[in-house]
Amino acid sequence: MKNVGIASIVYVLVLGFTAVQVLAQENTATPAAVEKEDTLPQKQRSNEAILSLSYANGGMNFGLVYKKQLGKRTYFRVALADISFSGRKYGPNQSTTFPQSSQGGSVALNGGVEFRFKLHRLVQTYTGVDLIVGFDISRQTIDNPSLPASQKSDIDWTMKTGLGFSSGIVVQALPNFLIGVNLAPAVTYQYRPYDYYDNDGVLYEDGVYHWLNTSFSLSSVQLFFIYRWERKPKKAGKQQIAE
Repeated sequence: MKNVGIASIVYVLVLGFTAVQVLAQENTATPAAVEKEDTLPQKQRSNEAILSLSYANGGMNFGLVYKKQLGKRTYFRVALADISFSGRKYGPNQSTTFPQSSQGGSVALNGGVEFRFKLHRLVQTYTGVDLIVGFDISRQTIDNPSLPASQKSDIDWTMKTGLGFSSGIVVQALPNFLIGVNLAPAVTYQYRPYDYYDNDGVLYEDGVYHWLNTSFSLSSVQLFFIYRWERKPKKAGKQQIAE
């Protein structure tokens, strides 16, 4: 609940920034500019390249997103998400006799569609759904010479697949640059194989853990930095302008 509260605060702060941007731009907009915006062609198409940042497990995760406009309100999107790497060495100390180390990483591939709604000529909201396929891996090592080689290192990995339900708000800060906040809760089926060894290094049990996971926490809140560009027209004489 604490993480959800923090996520809500972040979302409110961005909404406040959005309001300030809208009021500032509205005061400087000319009637001619508004009229031009309202009469843009219906067959506009744009592309967006996005860097996403989020906080998870004590560190920063980042992702790369590509969005392609399919219709007036519809976008296709694909993303490399939840990209993270970590490494740590510790010991010997009071809690462990031998040096230890840990490494880990994660990545997910998401793809789906979103539907956009205009609040203002500089502000859009959206909602959508994604198919998620992800992979996490971690490795723990202890430098204990008395242990057999099979017990000095332990590798765990987890696969997940499911659906993500994202929504957010986007503000145009510059002609081709936008910022946004994305909320991305998800429901995923996850499974992880395991194996247990006795003191002699003999395998005595193995199997697979599997469970259904729902996520809505601080890691579900992502900050978007967006670059938008117009798709080149396929036929001469047709001009395409991003909405």
